[in-house]
Amino acid sequence: NPNPNPNPNPNPSPNPKPNPKPASEVLRSTGTEPLIAFSTDCRDGFQAWQSELLAWSAHRWGHTLPLTRIASGCSDEERAVLEERLRSVEVPLLRVHFAPKADSMTNGKDYKYHNKPTGLLHFLEASDPPIADDAVIALLDPDMILMKPLFINFTLPETQPLDYSGMWEGAEMPLGVAEGQPIAQHYGIGPKWLEFNRSRICGPGSPCTTKYEREKPSTARTVNSFFGVGPPYIGRKNDLRRIAAEWARMTPLIYDEFPKLLAEMYGYSMAAAHLDLPHFRVNNFMVSAIERMYTKLEGWGQVDRLVADPTLKCDPSILDVPLTRGWGALPPLLHYCQGYRAPGARFNKYTYQTNFFQCDTEPLAVPDTDSWAEPPQPDKRGRVNDEIESPRLVFMACYTLHAVNAALEGFKAANC
Repeated sequence: NPNPNPNPNPNPSPNPKPNPKPASEVLRSTGTEPLIAFSTDCRDGFQAWQSELLAWSAHRWGHTLPLTRIASGCSDEERAVLEERLRSVEVPLLRVHFAPKADSMTNGKDYKYHNKPTGLLHFLEASDPPIADDAVIALLDPDMILMKPLFINFTLPETQPLDYSGMWEGAEMPLGVAEGQPIAQHYGIGPKWLEFNRSRICGPGSPCTTKYEREKPSTARTVNSFFGVGPPYIGRKNDLRRIAAEWARMTPLIYDEFPKLLAEMYGYSMAAAHLDLPHFRVNNFMVSAIERMYTKLEGWGQVDRLVADPTLKCDPSILDVPLTRGWGALPPLLHYCQGYRAPGARFNKYTYQTNFFQCDTEPLAVPDTDSWAEPPQPDKRGRVNDEIESPRLVFMACYTLHAVNAALEGFKAANC
């Protein structure tokens, strides 16, 4: 049975409070809620709707603290557009912090994901109001949706179950987020950075260089267990500030050797190793990639059990699953970084390059109510996913599309 909780707000308020202003001159987390932040560029369309969707989903689950969009490299015109948007419409919780453009790589080219470490560092050091020294910050990606509260008191039923493995197997579950013990989601990036020129990137005397011998059989498992992580990254301000500074420094050096999408993720991992900050690695903070290989890396155990229930429908009730079926029925976050499909509808974030949170926007098409009972939908090449992956694919499409429409309904109630 679900545990009753006064915080979640399953129906977005028709009149949400304006963007919150701190009661004091300092941004603080609470014993339950972190300060949520995420990094974007300055686009008013593509990343604006993602930012607002994330804010609406947090509001829906009773979050009360500001969500900060860290917008990096804005021109004066772009900044004015973003500021006017937040002045002219009510989007609960959302605020923006403007950070300088990230430095180019050593070859003079821009690497857009470098704004994650540089933007985070600027936010932690120059936020107005400033961030309390003991604050807990959760760094998310903008293309995430809260499916239940993202709490940092791990004794609460809303946070359970907390699944972890690797070197942490058998360890005592943390009760919260302590100084010197960051927590993050398990990602399948592996220990590849052991192959990099660590002496050049981290420094010859760094723990990143000296502590992890590539030839030692246990090293790969150790590195993967402590540093094979990605968003959400959750830590105390000082830990994340120290990581962000090294992350920003190392990413261009890593990009010299590995000029690919994941360069900044390896930058985070190497920065944490350099500072000797092993992360408590959680497997089920989110779901994202539907492939079988991610079954134990993400929160698919919870989702697989849910979608196996023949009474589950693809309708707005899917947004209330933690309330109707118990907090453990879903992980906290859905990361819609891929394309997803179900009978009757598809969702790919790249389809929407303008901000569809407008008064004249029609709700997006949603999948058939009985999607899990219908034959799987082939992809553009005619490939059909197997009996494990297909229900996951339907879940991602179903939940995301209904979450978008619920946020759109809340937006219209507040602004139109």
